[in-house]
Amino acid sequence: MNWKGNTALKTYNVIIEEPAQRDLIGIFDYIAYTLTEPKVAERLVKRVRKSIESLSCMPKRFAIYDNDFCQLHGIRRMNVGNYAVFYKIESQIVSILTVLYGGRDMDAILELTLEV
Repeated sequence: MNWKGNTALKTYNVIIEEPAQRDLIGIFDYIAYTLTEPKVAERLVKRVRKSIESLSCMPKRFAIYDNDFCQLHGIRRMNVGNYAVFYKIESQIVSILTVLYGGRDMDAILELTLEV
């Protein structure tokens, strides 16, 4: 089969919402200042940001998170190391809603903090 022709992938605009920006700053601050590992903090935040940027192509590759609230609002989860990036897709826009440490009670945090 010949795959020549229009093979361009649909691209999405990725927006990191204010709460997710605060999450990334908090993650950096905790690792850099509380754990006194600034280089580790910098590498981790860069890795998370790079993964977030990758959502501009095929953002539906990650499943909708398996809880009632996320199912209702179409919120997806992408894991990056020990962290989870929660986002939703509307039209051609991927909105990054929050970034949480995997060891936290994500279900409770999502329902209390997300505005969708």
